[in-house]
Amino acid sequence: MGTLSGSLSILVKPNTAPIVAISIIAFVLNDLLLEVKNNIIKPFSLQEFAKNLLKHWDYWFSLVVLAIIPVLAGFLWTRHSDYIKDSSIFTQWLTSRALISWNFGTWN
Repeated sequence: MGTLSGSLSILVKPNTAPIVAISIIAFVLNDLLLEVKNNIIKPFSLQEFAKNLLKHWDYWFSLVVLAIIPVLAGFLWTRHSDYIKDSSIFTQWLTSRALISWNFGTWN
């Protein structure tokens, strides 16, 4: 569900992607802080910390998927739409490359 909502948010309006990124970062920080908190009582060992993180590889893999698939969908969609816009002289000015100065302005 998270991958689908992240993909839809990037496809509809790419500047909504930080909302998805913030939630993923919050989950990761929460889990990392819990691991650190659990390991503070005993002497800290980087090997033990890494072993505990790798024990839950499926959770970390799902977080990576939550982050990569929406970004990949947005990238592919932008490439496809730029290809279609670039094929007509009437819409070439609407490609991402042509709209950089419109979106971000100039530095002058």
